[in-house]
Amino acid sequence: MRIQTFQELQAEYGKCSRGLDQEDLDQRDVFLATFPFSIIVEGGYLEIENLEKWIGQNLPVSFESLYFGKTGYDFGFIEYFFPEEESSRKLEQIVPLIFTTYPLAPNPNTVCRSIGYDSEEKYDPSIPGAMVYPAS
Repeated sequence: MRIQTFQELQAEYGKCSRGLDQEDLDQRDVFLATFPFSIIVEGGYLEIENLEKWIGQNLPVSFESLYFGKTGYDFGFIEYFFPEEESSRKLEQIVPLIFTTYPLAPNPNTVCRSIGYDSEEKYDPSIPGAMVYPAS
């Protein structure tokens, strides 16, 4: 899982034949009007589920999210919208520290995080603050 910019998101979906949906762009504008601080995350579904667990446990504020659709098998972009900058900063700091356990991977119980579609970084316990979440 990694943080991306809106321009990087647009470029990735521009490679797809369908591009970004106008409905998603309209909804993004609505969310930004009330929740002006956002973070865009690229990652796999299991990683995003684990990130949302972390958000629920550590950011007791209201927020919105918008999933933009797949860019690969179980992989895509999601944007989180917050009413204040502090929550978006906390999320930005935690994203590179969340690793997911994949019990059905080619190597059983692989622990990693994606750094792009079909590209991953293996868990290194020496990374300060790194957290390992089991797949749900």
